[in-house]
Amino acid sequence: MRYFLEVMDGSGDGPVSMSIDFGSEEEAVREAHVALAEMARDGLPKEPVNVMSVELFDEYKRPITELRLTFEVIPKPV
Repeated sequence: MRYFLEVMDGSGDGPVSMSIDFGSEEEAVREAHVALAEMARDGLPKEPVNVMSVELFDEYKRPITELRLTFEVIPKPV
């Protein structure tokens, strides 16, 4: 079955869309987890866009799930 991924890598360049065939929804969700982990490994998002995400859609482009990683620096008073 064909699934669609919309990827935001935290660069601020906007989403990248792709379609991939997977044997099941569970396999597609697992691959979305792997994609997000690999993006984080390549570099955390930077301000002002401090979020990276992978959104998964079914073959009819209905949303299934969104995985999101938010990076925040929270200064503490001294």
